[in-house]
Amino acid sequence: MILPSVLVMSSLAVSSQVFAQESKPAIAGVNGKMDIQGGSVGRESAAAIGGTVSIPVAHSFGVQLDTALSKTPSAHSGGVAGHFFTRDPDAYFAGLASMWIRIDGRDLWRNGAETELYLNDYTVSSSLGVQNGFSRSTGYGSLELGYYLNDDLFLTGGASGYSDYRAMYVGAEWRPMDDSSLSLFGDVGAGNENGGFATVGLRFSFGAKNSTLKKQHREYDPPNIVTGFTSGATGGGQVVNEIVNKLEKAPAPAPAPVQAPV
Repeated sequence: MILPSVLVMSSLAVSSQVFAQESKPAIAGVNGKMDIQGGSVGRESAAAIGGTVSIPVAHSFGVQLDTALSKTPSAHSGGVAGHFFTRDPDAYFAGLASMWIRIDGRDLWRNGAETELYLNDYTVSSSLGVQNGFSRSTGYGSLELGYYLNDDLFLTGGASGYSDYRAMYVGAEWRPMDDSSLSLFGDVGAGNENGGFATVGLRFSFGAKNSTLKKQHREYDPPNIVTGFTSGATGGGQVVNEIVNKLEKAPAPAPAPVQAPV
């Protein structure tokens, strides 16, 4: 009984090593990106800056840290997020994500799962989880379809929401120079309970060795979910800080009744 068990375990170990050698790593190397963007969010001017760092963990796993700051005339926000995921760059991405963001002194958390399915030039992305904050708990989710018109031009469209809020959006990212990691991106969309959003920005990737946009997306860093949350950009199209601040803010207490003089 011992010998067959040893043979089976040895066979599985060899098969695992062969698969790891044949498949690409989840992250091709330590890398990151910085982006700056501006536009209109919830009928107000908006600006945001964000950054990510991605680190390989063994062959098939990786971690990423996101951070961002955002500002509109009536709201300021900043937050961080973490991802732990497995990925085969030729087939799929699957992981867990957790985000904390502070909006005008009030905290909000998101914890959930995220996936990507790679079908030649198409990418199907989704997220699903629980959102806590502003004295309530609710679910959130998103679904996005992306298409590479060429390896350096990515077009997207999707829908997202939480509670009773829904949003739809389209976007694009373009790397104009073969010898540069600089890309241009933009998103435009609208929700069912507030004004729309339209943002444009610049993104610089480092550590990806001037790879094509398609290679950067699938072999290096996933999207920054904090900037996607605060501005509606970078494929998030989710809840912009202006919408959260207005819809989820607790109503002001009613004034005390005035007593008539005795």
